Amino acid sequence: MKYPNPTFLKKASKVKHTRRNRTIVVIVCLCLVTAIILFILKMASMQDKYRKDYPQLVGAATATTAEPTPTPTPSPTPTPTIPPEQTTTELQPSFATEATTEETIGETEETEQDNSVEFFEELEEGFHFHNEHPLQTVSHDLRDQSLDDLKQDLEEYISQYCNDAKVSFYYINLGCNETMGVNELTPIVPAGAYNIGYAIDYYNLCQSGIVYPYQEVIYSEGADGNSSYIASNYSYGKHFHLRTLAYYAFAYNDNVALKMLLKRMGNYDSILDRIGEISCYVDFSQSVLYYDRNGNAVKGPGRSSCYDLGNYLEYLYNGYKNSPEIYQPLLDDLSRSAIPSGYTTAFSDPDDLVIHMAGRNEDFNSYTDIAIIDSVEPFAVSINVECDSYDRSVQITADLATLLSRYIKGLHE
Repeated sequence: MKYPNPTFLKKASKVKHTRRNRTIVVIVCLCLVTAIILFILKMASMQDKYRKDYPQLVGAATATTAEPTPTPTPSPTPTPTIPPEQTTTELQPSFATEATTEETIGETEETEQDNSVEFFEELEEGFHFHNEHPLQTVSHDLRDQSLDDLKQDLEEYISQYCNDAKVSFYYINLGCNETMGVNELTPIVPAGAYNIGYAIDYYNLCQSGIVYPYQEVIYSEGADGNSSYIASNYSYGKHFHLRTLAYYAFAYNDNVALKMLLKRMGNYDSILDRIGEISCYVDFSQSVLYYDRNGNAVKGPGRSSCYDLGNYLEYLYNGYKNSPEIYQPLLDDLSRSAIPSGYTTAFSDPDDLVIHMAGRNEDFNSYTDIAIIDSVEPFAVSINVECDSYDRSVQITADLATLLSRYIKGLHE
C-alpha cells in the first residue's frame, strides 16, 4: 500500500487554513463597514429630526456672542408734503370718505379686528311697488303713435348729440307688455349691471333651499377685487353672512362680496345656464364679435345686451308679484343702492319708485344702467353708453330717461 506524501498534505492543509482565515477577515470587514454606514445614516436621521423639532437651537453651539457693529444711520432729510390727487369714486359714492381715510385705515389694521359675524339689519318697512295705477287718458291709437314718436326722438337725440358715443336702449312696459328698443340687440359690456342675473339666481337658490342666506363665510385670500367696500374696510378673517354679502354685491357692486357669493352658488357654468334660460340673445359665456363706438371690431366673452338685461328685470318684477317673499330682500337692497343713477333725475316725483343696478367698465368705456321704474305705469328700462367718461354716460342716460318720462306721463295727462 502506497501512502500520500506528508509534505504535500501539510501544504494542502496550510492553503486550506489560509483561505478560511482570509474569508473570515473579509466577512468581518464587510460587517464593520455595514455597521459604520448604518451608524452614519442613523446619526444623520437624528440630526434631521433634531433640526425639525428644535430649529431654534440649531447653530447655537457655534453662535458668536460678539455684537454686530452698528451701521451709521444718516440723518433723515425733510420730505415736503404733497397734497393727495383728486380722484373720482367709481360708482361707490357712499364709500367715499374724508381725505384722512388712508391714515385711518392704516391705524385700524394695526389693531385687532373683531372677526365675529354681524347680523344684517333688514328694512323696517320693505320696498313695495304700487298696487294700482291710473288708467291712460289717451286712445290706444294715440298711444301707438306716441310710442313711434318716442323712438324717433330717441334716434334723433342719439344722432345729434351722441356722435362721440354708442348707445343701446330697451324699454318694456310691465303692465301691458309694450316694448321698444334702439340697438337693443347689440352686444355690450354690461359689467356690474349683469349682477341682476346673479341676484335672481341667488334668491332662487335660497328659495329652493340649496343656499342658506345665514351661512357664515370667511373673507380670505383669493376673494380680492376692485371696487370693494369689504376689501377697503376689513382684513382677512372677518366673518360674514351670505345675506350681508348679497347686500354688498347687489347694492354696492362689491366684487369681493360677489366672488364669495358665487362660490357658494355652485358651478359657474351652471349659474350662467340658469340665467340663460331667462334670456340669452347674447350668450354671456361665449365669445362674440361686434363693433365698438369707434367702429373697431371687438371680440370676447362676458357680453350681454340691453334686450337680455331688460328681460331679467321683467322676470324679477313678475317673480316679485307672484312670490314677493322670494325677492323682497333683493328689492330692498336695490331700493337703497349706493350707486347714482340718471333715472332719478328724470323720475324725481315722490310717487316715482326707482330701483336700479349699474355697471361700468373703464377698459371698454362701457357704462350700463338698468332699472325698474314704477311711475304712473310700471316699466323696465336698460341703457348702455360707450363714451369717453362716466359723467358723460350719466348725462346721456338722464336725457334718454327724460324722453321716456315725457312719453309715459303724457299718456295720463
